[in-house]
Amino acid sequence: MSIENENGNFAKPMLAEVPKVVGSINISHHVDCPHCDETMYDDLDREWWNSNITDQLPNEEEYNSQFEINCKECGKPFIIDGFVY
Repeated sequence: MSIENENGNFAKPMLAEVPKVVGSINISHHVDCPHCDETMYDDLDREWWNSNITDQLPNEEEYNSQFEINCKECGKPFIIDGFVY
């Protein structure tokens, strides 16, 4: 990026003039019901997810754990056999 100064010359702006931002990393979890194919997302179905799976970001051991749950849409039970990451 360059800007034109008062003399008609182009120069790169001073670093102090360039806005700075901080990036973010978003981690999302989801699971599909094997009965009705409903997809349940941790960020869109927060209340269901927190009460059925966890309200904390899982650690290494919990990612490999099994979770017996009922689908929020059809209500049928199924087992989540760990998470792939």
